[in-house]
Amino acid sequence: MAKYQIHSVPPTDYRYFFVGPQTTALVKTGAGYLHNVIINAVTVAGVLAFYDAVVSSNTTILALNLAVRGAGSQVPYEFPVNVNFATGLFLNAQSGSYEVTVSYS
Repeated sequence: MAKYQIHSVPPTDYRYFFVGPQTTALVKTGAGYLHNVIINAVTVAGVLAFYDAVVSSNTTILALNLAVRGAGSQVPYEFPVNVNFATGLFLNAQSGSYEVTVSYS
């Protein structure tokens, strides 16, 4: 199992990556830092997973089980992650459809 280090002082060179209603995306190749995940919209419920890899693999950093929110619920919502990754950052909508913004360095 991969080991991840939590930063007490976050990096200052964050970038962002927006993913529309597609199922997979390579966010970054090589080592980096996943700061947070912002869910902008959920149009079809399902599981959204992030991997320390350049393709979908068994090195899961985070798996979110997301539901379609009802009227009056707050969107977007944010999941602070704050972990290192070594190989790359790969996003996979295993099921469902989302609009997601990823903050990383």
